[in-house]
Order: sequence, then C-alpha cells, then structure tokens
Amino acid sequence: MVWFNIAAMPQWYAEGMKYYGHEGYTNARKTWADPDMDKQKDLTGKHYIVTGANAGLGFAIAEELAKRKATVHMVCRNADRAKEAQDKIIEAVKAAGMETPDVHVHLADMGSMDSVRAFADDFKKGNTVLHALINNAGALFNEESRTKDGVEMSVAIALGGSFLLSGLMLPLLKSAPKGRVVNISSGGQYLVGLDPKDIAGRTRTGSSFNGTAAYSYAKRAQVELTKQWTKIPAASGVVFHSMHPGWAKTPGVVSSLGDFTKKHGHMMRDEKQGADTAVWLAIADEPAEKNGLFWLDREEIRTDMRLAFTKASDKDLEMLWKECEAICGWKPEAL
Repeated sequence: MVWFNIAAMPQWYAEGMKYYGHEGYTNARKTWADPDMDKQKDLTGKHYIVTGANAGLGFAIAEELAKRKATVHMVCRNADRAKEAQDKIIEAVKAAGMETPDVHVHLADMGSMDSVRAFADDFKKGNTVLHALINNAGALFNEESRTKDGVEMSVAIALGGSFLLSGLMLPLLKSAPKGRVVNISSGGQYLVGLDPKDIAGRTRTGSSFNGTAAYSYAKRAQVELTKQWTKIPAASGVVFHSMHPGWAKTPGVVSSLGDFTKKHGHMMRDEKQGADTAVWLAIADEPAEKNGLFWLDREEIRTDMRLAFTKASDKDLEMLWKECEAICGWKPEAL
C-alpha cells in the first residue's frame, strides 16, 4: 500500500504556502540574472518534444518554445484537442508579431508502451537532432485505472511512458550538444517513498487504492529514475533533470484536486509560472553543466523532507530500474 508520509506532510504544506504559490515564484524571479531567458530568444533549427502538450503545463511549455522560434513536437493522445492546442499556439505567436511557428502534432498514448514505440519509431525515421525531450504527460485518476498488463495508469504514463520514450530517443538526443531530458514531477512526490516490491502498483487495488497517493508515488519514482539515468553508460552525454512546478492551477489539477484548488486557488501559480523552470532546464546554458537534479524555480532542491525517511536505498533504485525495464520491455542494451 501507499500512504502519505506523516513526517513529510506538515513540512510539505509549510513549504508550499511559502514557496509553491505565485508569490514564491515572483520572489524567486527577482533573484534571477536573466529572468526572461533573453540569451535563448532564438531557438531556430532546434527541435523539442513535449508530451501531454495539449493543455496545462505542457501547453505552456510548447507555446513558450514556439515563441522562441523552436521546432516544437507536441505529443498528444487526442487528435481534436491536439489540433485545437496547435492552432492556439500558432495564433498566440502570430498575435505577438512573429512568423508562423513550426509546431507539429504527433499522436501517442503515453500509457501504452505499444503506442509510445510506434511514435518513437516513426519520429526516428527523420534522423532529427533532438535538443530536448520534456516528459510532461501525466494524469491523476481518482477512480482505479489500469493498462491491459495490470499496471496502475498513473505509473504507466508518468513512469513507464517517459522511461521508454527517453530510452528510445537517446540516439537523437546524443546527436545534439548536451541533449536533455526534463521530467515534470510534482510536489506530491515528497509525501511518499518508493514501494520497491510493487513499482507497478499491481497490489494497490480496491479499498487500498488512493488516486492522489498513486499519482504522488508515480512522480516520486520519476524523480528517482531521473537520478538513475545519469548512471547508465548508454545515456552518457545526455543531461537529465526533474522539476517541481509548484502549485500550478492547471485544468488537470482543478478537475482532480477540486477541494485543494477551492482552498488554495487564490495563491496558486498560473500555467506559465509553473512551466518556467521546465523551459529553462530545456534551453538555458547553466543546467546543462549539471545532471540528475531536482529543481524548483531554477534552483536545485532536495528530494526528501527532513526526518521523513523516504530516501530510497541503492537496492530500491536497482529494483525500480529493473521494473521499468520489465514494464516497458526495453533495456539500454537494445541501443
């Protein structure tokens, strides 16, 4: 079972009230030397993949990259919503007085390993030099949902799908100077530890299922996996980071965490503020000099609350990696 960590909860809430809302972002922004990333205003010729790009943080990330003249590849599950999002981005960029952006839609279900493979196989045919993969796709299911193989859906999307796509895109990422993978996590990852005996969540069913906890668990595992990638020889030369977007008021958060949003909506960040660090990690020079870190508002932060005892052991991390290989049917040796 996955339960929220009692020691972590009060620390998480106290830090959240101080740092995770829009005031926290505004205060942090005042300390940045280049808050608008003016050095990276022109990304012409550079390619970026953003998963879950039709709404929320993914949309904000894709729009910001498009405004910087990047070639943006939006990976979405629903064709109609993807087309609508693509049109909105194009309209926004043109309304800002810029040329029509180079924005592409690719359809894939990040919770289906077959779908992820199909997209990756098709994309790699173009031998594109990929500058960054931004693994944003994720979902919180209040009702229990599983893949055909019995993997809890939050884990399948946020962990399985991002793991597989990252692995399959390594050759294209390695062709770029310091190609990057940015994993969008959540502050909820602080509230749980790894469950090495059941990474896939097969036993978290029926009365033991808690959608919010399952989502937090998937995001926790994603942060731990980010560290593991830095130890894999096949990923050498590629920079991996994960980030905490703060308490961002996205459509997904509003629909799945309604009570929380009602109570804290007045202080939450907007989507652009939540997406800022992800964009910075993908395009700025500074984060390319480091690897495997967890970030909030362009600052390295710890992955565990004090005295919460959520820190994973080396054995736990080995089990996490092996389970991801099993879920996805992929190993680095396949490259």
